[in-house]
Amino acid sequence: MLDGQIARRTKTQSKLGQIADSEADFCLYLAITLILIQNNVLPSWLGVVMLLRFLIPLLAALASYFLFAQPVHFGSTTWGKYAGLAQCLYLLVLLAPGQLSFFTKPVNLPLLIATLILLIVAPLAQIIENIPKGARA
Repeated sequence: MLDGQIARRTKTQSKLGQIADSEADFCLYLAITLILIQNNVLPSWLGVVMLLRFLIPLLAALASYFLFAQPVHFGSTTWGKYAGLAQCLYLLVLLAPGQLSFFTKPVNLPLLIATLILLIVAPLAQIIENIPKGARA
């Protein structure tokens, strides 16, 4: 999660890194989500919501490009960063060993609610970011 910030601070970022970062995040979240679903730690419906965070903006971008011939701006939004952080923290809570249940149990539900809200808001923010400014008014 911190690789982009580290690259910017050390001035080692590249266009390829910016593109690959989102893809790597998607692959990591996909793998962890599928493993947690398979092991009955994460409900399937929640896994679908987590994956839709990545798929909705992608489908909207493809529709914009192919149906409306509009260029698509791919980039992170503040909401997307918050959603990624919340999702990461929630997955860490689920992956925490049983000895930490005194900490994970009380934060599980509030973190789940915050994560769900942010997972809905983040794709919407990405789509709104791509609506031409004149069309928003």
